[in-house]
Amino acid sequence: MAQPSEKRTTTPQSAAEWHRQGNALVDEGKLDRAISAFRRALRMDDGLAEVHNDLGAAYFRKGWHAEAEACFRKAIELKPEHGIAQANLGAALRAQGRLADSRRAFQRALLLKLRNLLPAAWRWKVAEPVAPAPAAPKALGRELQVIADALAKGRAAEALEAARAAEAHYPGEPDALHLHAVALEDNRKTEEALQKIRETIRLKPDRSEYHMTHARILVRAWRSDEALGAAAEALRLEPGSPLVLATIAGIYHPWRDDLAIQVARQALDIDP
Repeated sequence: MAQPSEKRTTTPQSAAEWHRQGNALVDEGKLDRAISAFRRALRMDDGLAEVHNDLGAAYFRKGWHAEAEACFRKAIELKPEHGIAQANLGAALRAQGRLADSRRAFQRALLLKLRNLLPAAWRWKVAEPVAPAPAAPKALGRELQVIADALAKGRAAEALEAARAAEAHYPGEPDALHLHAVALEDNRKTEEALQKIRETIRLKPDRSEYHMTHARILVRAWRSDEALGAAAEALRLEPGSPLVLATIAGIYHPWRDDLAIQVARQALDIDP
């Protein structure tokens, strides 16, 4: 009589497979085996931020808070914008009674969540203004798109040359002046950029994105009070805008985390 065949299990052959197995074991509540799987994944590739984070989460569930902290810190080192790892770090620090450090980690996690409200081209570092793709029509629109594309790809000198040409072709056109200001700032010509964006605002003072660009350039010039004034004008024009609130939080972030968090919460209340 034939013996029933045994169910065969395939041994994972890659870090990704060990990672998936580890997560499946966590779901089954088999934490010790999950930890072994995550460790096997990291022996194959120690540069996987998600695996470090998931190993830390397994350690945390075991009550091994110091080990969890080390894993979350490694995940953040590998991926500084890993908001979940930042929040997990806050929990691990709080569990060890390190409340001030925990609060700072939770604040960083909140700011990272807020940052994700911004379109990719506008995400801070707030001191590095990058213009979104313009919506201007026809020939001008094509020239502005060339500038925006060059800015997005980090080709600052090319963007500035194209911006100068566009302004020469369309003198007094606010969108051309605006991108010229952004291109000047991308080339570290901060004072010229400030002159250009102020000229833009004089021509069309009711565009909140112009005031936000003004704010970003002022941050680069270390003129935070003026930057907040420019951002406040953008908020007056677009009350309750999560994008504008995110800009203000980004201005506060380097020097007043408490106010950055306060504004971040307002933005998240509007658009969680």
